[in-house]
Amino acid sequence: MALTRAMTHSGEVLQWQALGRSGPVLDKHSTGGVGDKVSLMLAPMLAACGAVVPMISGRGLGHTGGTLDKLQALPGYCIDPPREQLLGVLRDCGCAIVGAGANLAPADRRLYAVRDVTATIESVPLITASILSKKLAAGLQGLVLDGGAMARSWPAATRPARWPATSCVWPAAWACPPPRWSPT
Repeated sequence: MALTRAMTHSGEVLQWQALGRSGPVLDKHSTGGVGDKVSLMLAPMLAACGAVVPMISGRGLGHTGGTLDKLQALPGYCIDPPREQLLGVLRDCGCAIVGAGANLAPADRRLYAVRDVTATIESVPLITASILSKKLAAGLQGLVLDGGAMARSWPAATRPARWPATSCVWPAAWACPPPRWSPT
């Protein structure tokens, strides 16, 4: 919990009151593999229902490409827009899938690079802190963790039935409100 909290507060924690939208600020996380099927559909659906979805995504480690790796391959897609542009997109559309940028959980970016070269990509505590530091620094009012996808994608040696999801729920319990785990 201490690592997650320290990484979350290693930079800016976003505030959305000045955005001018009244809906809740929501996101989800699943480490479901290489498809990115849920994120690309869920963000606009939640926005259509009035939610604000500043989906802070990450790059892939190991053999999978992360959501940002795939989106960056699209000509013209900006994964790290200036703050004013991000706010404008969220104000107009209600959702955006972007990277953390330089000021959001910068400790995660440093640890990400270290994990890649020290064979600690599969370290559950480091995975947990990485996921949650970015999500919590986004200033969310609600976070859903897709437990089924998370359980299938984490290393077999560390994957007792609910370990991946609960490893994310407990460190985030100090967030307000705490995330919800959804077994799928």
